[in-house]
Order: sequence, then structure tokens, then C-alpha cells
Amino acid sequence: MISPEFLAMLRCPLDTTVPVRLEVPEEGRDMPALVCTRCETRYLIHDGIPNMLPEDAVLPPGCPNLDRLPCRQRPRS
Repeated sequence: MISPEFLAMLRCPLDTTVPVRLEVPEEGRDMPALVCTRCETRYLIHDGIPNMLPEDAVLPPGCPNLDRLPCRQRPRS
């Protein structure tokens, strides 16, 4: 799917200092995704290609819009 080398280069598009992790669900459940390690936004992977467009991302529970995400609020200390 995604090589470890490629994964190590990927960052959240909302805060390019924050890495993402690969989340692979069990067979038949949800789609694989890259998940921001800070704001928990999920970027779905379709046919092996990650969609890193923020406007297409799955927001974490309780977050009404992109502007409320920690990666958009303020820089990490």
C-alpha cells in the first residue's frame, strides 16, 4: 500500500510539521486513511492513493469545520 519510506515523508497539509500515521481497518470496514497525529483528521486512501486535500478530509468527532482543528488554530508549542 504505502511504503514506510513514503509514509515517513508525509505531513498533515494543515500543519506541515506534524507527521501522519497509516490506519488500516479490518477487512470490510472503513477505508484506509492517513491520520494526522495532532488533530486526528483522516485523509482517506482510494485505490492506494491518499487524498490529502483538507476539504475532502474526514474531521474528528465533535469538530464542525476545518478552522476549528488544532492544526489550524495555533502553532504547536
